[in-house]
Amino acid sequence: MAGAAAAERNRRAEDGAAAAQRDGRRRNTLRWLFTGRPRALAPHDRAQLARRFVADLRGSGRYPDDRGVRQLVAELSRESAEFAGLWARHEVGVNRTVTKTVDHPVAGVLELSCEVLAVPDSDQRVMVYTTAPGTGTGRALRGLRERAEERTADC
Repeated sequence: MAGAAAAERNRRAEDGAAAAQRDGRRRNTLRWLFTGRPRALAPHDRAQLARRFVADLRGSGRYPDDRGVRQLVAELSRESAEFAGLWARHEVGVNRTVTKTVDHPVAGVLELSCEVLAVPDSDQRVMVYTTAPGTGTGRALRGLRERAEERTADC
């Protein structure tokens, strides 16, 4: 699909395609939101995403025996008062459609639509990011892709 990008995550919000980080853990969206530095996200979007991701993690309660989910919740509750507060609200949700505003260091502010697709009989989800045709975000992403292709061709 032209003009689209995709990512895959499991029920613990771990990046399925990423190799382990230096600490041996997989990249994790929840850790990034609550203990990292998500500077690229607009503050309002970051707060909204944080709330939605916590509700989605609680919605993964169909895995009560998942030690990894329990460990992640305990870790984030210790390290982030914001996470602990959101977890204590007991909100349950499932992310399907999300809009993100990202401040890219090269391309500037980008408005992305994200559709979250559940993989049947799996805890995997595929996120498909798109932009509206003819928008500034679409042009900016096309420019980034062209720059990347030029760099690849030079190798």
